[in-house]
Amino acid sequence: CLGDTQFCFRFRQGSNRKSSMGCFLENTDRDAPPCLKREQGHYYGYVYFRQVRDKSLKRGYFQKSLVLISKLPYVTFFHSLLKIMAPEYFEKQEPCLEAACNDIDRWPAPHPGRVLTLPIMGVVIKVRIPTCYDKPGTSQLVQSAQSDSLVSIVLPTIHEVDLFR
Repeated sequence: CLGDTQFCFRFRQGSNRKSSMGCFLENTDRDAPPCLKREQGHYYGYVYFRQVRDKSLKRGYFQKSLVLISKLPYVTFFHSLLKIMAPEYFEKQEPCLEAACNDIDRWPAPHPGRVLTLPIMGVVIKVRIPTCYDKPGTSQLVQSAQSDSLVSIVLPTIHEVDLFR
């Protein structure tokens, strides 16, 4: 198919690997709803794929993917993040990724129930990870974010359907 496509996948973590993120992810899992808890032994891959005709290339098409790997099953969030990062990456290449990584390094640890303000490549994403006590489909973030003129994208919740089960 021509154009942009997004998809996700899951793969096993090597059996002899030990995660360096275990400490903060245990706190995230404790208060998260079951569908947003990480699955021990798995990583999640989030992909933004672009294919467009380009007769100047040998195969006649420009084809490239940007893939983010995470221990967190936040499909909606990572797809939104890729929509920001990938078009810039396809145009500007590695310097763009370096800038994005610098932004991500400064993000706070994920914590259910808190509103997180996440700057990325000149855009601010505001997201709230739901807790296991929240009712699906409800969020306080939508009302509070309307007055915030600096926020470019608001993801009211990252409640997910458990696609991988």
